[in-house]
Amino acid sequence: RCVTAMNKNFHIECFTCVECNQPFGEDGFHEKNGQTYCKRDFFRLYAPKCNGCQQAITSSFITALGTHWHPDCFVCQNLN
Repeated sequence: RCVTAMNKNFHIECFTCVECNQPFGEDGFHEKNGQTYCKRDFFRLYAPKCNGCQQAITSSFITALGTHWHPDCFVCQNLN
């Protein structure tokens, strides 16, 4: 079996993430600069990072103080 992606044909077992070498599942793939990535590796490498927890931001976020935050990470630190 073959898959067509990025105007090329691949054997399914050859169409893998450039980082982890795993075949793509139901989440599909992400492309950057001609390279294919699984969702996990793409977000780990290229998603903006939360200023609070330093984890990848993959959905809604807040922009404040010149940085990005997960909504749960952007909390008041002045508890006095």
